[in-house]
Amino acid sequence: MTVKITKPALNLREELASLRNQGSAYEESKFYLDGLVTNGDFSNGTTGWASPTAALSVVSNALRVTLSSSGNYAYTSITTVVGQEYVITTESMGTGTATSYRTLVGTSFGSGNLYTQATTPLGGDASFTITATATTTYISLQIFGTGYADFGNVSVYEVAPNLVTNGTFDSDTSGWTTAGSGVGTWSVSSGRASQSGQTGFSSYLNQAISCVVGETYTLSFEVYSQGNGNANIGIGTTGTGVSVNVWQDGDGTGIFSGTFTATQTTHYVVIQEGTASVPHVLDNIIVTQGNHHAIHSTPYGYEVKDVYIDGDLAREGEAYDYTVHDGFIQPTIEPTATTETCLIGVRK
Repeated sequence: MTVKITKPALNLREELASLRNQGSAYEESKFYLDGLVTNGDFSNGTTGWASPTAALSVVSNALRVTLSSSGNYAYTSITTVVGQEYVITTESMGTGTATSYRTLVGTSFGSGNLYTQATTPLGGDASFTITATATTTYISLQIFGTGYADFGNVSVYEVAPNLVTNGTFDSDTSGWTTAGSGVGTWSVSSGRASQSGQTGFSSYLNQAISCVVGETYTLSFEVYSQGNGNANIGIGTTGTGVSVNVWQDGDGTGIFSGTFTATQTTHYVVIQEGTASVPHVLDNIIVTQGNHHAIHSTPYGYEVKDVYIDGDLAREGEAYDYTVHDGFIQPTIEPTATTETCLIGVRK
């Protein structure tokens, strides 16, 4: 549960900001639903962050990691729930004399056993999804070269329930179906899936998902290696065609996402591939309801009465500020490390 009562009081309307108790039949409480990273915006110096060898400081509201040798890193830990998926976003400011960096996520600091970002030049955001395997998960920012590198906001939020079965390809491709002609062999290595031996551009891997007509959904996935053959990845109305294309050959590697509106009660996540001597390598396929994955768990035993986002009273509804689900709320705009969300809850 991502309930933390650690922020200073927001500037809420007086009649709703004060806690009220009108007898045993009605009890109202206030909760701050923040991201899981302690001091992810570095507003409190380097609190919550450490490094085995690098020097850490905060310069212009960014974490500066100064190297003693290439490959040093800064790290923080978060409390996680085993089996729960989390979306992690890190921001490289693009300032510094180091040559490159990567984000590692694992069950110990400096480890990337849950996720290892490809080494990339300084600058830009990295966003990816992991499935927790322990109650404590570590995020490490690893720097290469000499000198220093600066990082902005680092945020972690829970992901809404994934409609895809085995989108992480932990050991095999169970839950997925092959279709079409010239289908090759799908296999899993290091928790990532790839196909070999396919012929022609009519080999499909798909999975049916249940949808509500008219609702918006988000599809995301990681292309870890691009390969050299034709490919499309997206959503289809059947298992042998892509009607909403999110990625196609030539788009490169990284995390890709797109939204679609359900037109029928069953849609399909579809991967279409052609002949390739170097396979495309895929991982972390997620479909959730809403226009992004990030959510806030709500406190057990409380119903949502009011929500404040950055001090303003938010409006409920898909076209407004947030929607209420069983056990969580989903903001319309994906929160960042600096977003302050306050929930007024009524005990059931």
